[in-house]
Amino acid sequence: MKILLTLFSIIPIVLSLACASDSNSKKLPTAKEINGKFPEVNMPRGNFPEAKQLDANFPKAKQLKVKFPEPKFLDADFPEARLPQIKFPQIKIRESKDLMVITLPADVLFDFDKDEIRPDANQALQEIKEAIAANYSNNSMQINGHTDSIAADEYNQALSERRAMSVLRWLAEKGGISENRMQIVGYGEKFPIAPDTNSDGSDNSEGRQKNRRVEIVILKTK
Repeated sequence: MKILLTLFSIIPIVLSLACASDSNSKKLPTAKEINGKFPEVNMPRGNFPEAKQLDANFPKAKQLKVKFPEPKFLDADFPEARLPQIKFPQIKIRESKDLMVITLPADVLFDFDKDEIRPDANQALQEIKEAIAANYSNNSMQINGHTDSIAADEYNQALSERRAMSVLRWLAEKGGISENRMQIVGYGEKFPIAPDTNSDGSDNSEGRQKNRRVEIVILKTK
């Protein structure tokens, strides 16, 4: 009997505590209820620069009205020549009755697979600039770019054009030669002067090095 009375006395207390707990507990908001209660963040326009798309194409040099021959400068037709201003040992000079051809190895001008002229190439280009100023100050010229055949044709073509353009820019900006007298042509791997491979199919590194070159072709007649 005492146990029953004790139970009946405890039950109201438990019920009252449960009700108090329910009344004090907070209802968790749903995702839908949360949405919209936070203010929108307005990003100020104009504070963040837009990403610019780089133009991968080099600007084209002006094309002269004069037509230059294909770069098939055989030694028999173009014997070695000399210009007193040019002393750089790796520059090769040849001439015919109508043309003066100054050839620079690309490895002198550029790092491998690059089109930016190296700082240590300034001496060679400076001598060429002085020779042009002293002997062909008003003559038209064409700058030919050549590569080896290691990469794809399209890649080599674009690289040869960029390298020729880099030489033109140097001659114009640092050499003071008018761009109106110059034009560029990229020949890629089309006109090698040495085989890129040996007879057994192995790599001919010396031949490839000779093929990577830039030619400055000057018309002797104004």
